[in-house]
Amino acid sequence: MLVPAMANPAWQDEIMSPRLLTELASSSRQDFLEAHRNSHFLAVAVSPQTPDLLDGLSLMCADERASHPVKTLPYKTKAQRGVLGVPPRTGGGALFELLGANCRVLEVGKRADNAAFPDRISIGRAANKDIVLRDASVSKFHAWFGVDEAATLYLVDAGSTNHTKVGSRLLTPRSPEPVPTGTTIRFGAIDTLLLDADMLWKECHRTR
Repeated sequence: MLVPAMANPAWQDEIMSPRLLTELASSSRQDFLEAHRNSHFLAVAVSPQTPDLLDGLSLMCADERASHPVKTLPYKTKAQRGVLGVPPRTGGGALFELLGANCRVLEVGKRADNAAFPDRISIGRAANKDIVLRDASVSKFHAWFGVDEAATLYLVDAGSTNHTKVGSRLLTPRSPEPVPTGTTIRFGAIDTLLLDADMLWKECHRTR
């Protein structure tokens, strides 16, 4: 599919979903916000130190799953010394400044092929999770997102080996924690940033 050029074409390699990329490239800001009024997005930092992350993230895209099957990882969760002591990345608010030049952005939601626990969006290393973060520091079932009665997004650590951090705070296992957009979240050793539709559209159309 030919994707119309957006203001910053570098983003064509960083948006995981072809559908979402097309919308970002062809929609006005107002139209994109209207279509994704209640959506959340997660930017995941990737690096040479996390070689399996892209394989896991591709599981969220149906086309990628069909052409690039991913086997279950054979290793157990690796306890990471010093993970809790590493401060979260900070910056001036720009996604590029927070996560660096190499990140991948995905929509936070249930996978169409995952009917388990319909009230939660599971996160973990296992290939059957809604958001698959394939890294030794991430537990097979690490955490989950949910939405409360007030439509507020919250995050729960599932009792993971290497814990979950929201900003600089360590989450108490199995205790829901509201997560506003613009928040940095660390799953094990994996840095992410939670975005809303307005933040994503602006970042994809800004000049780096």
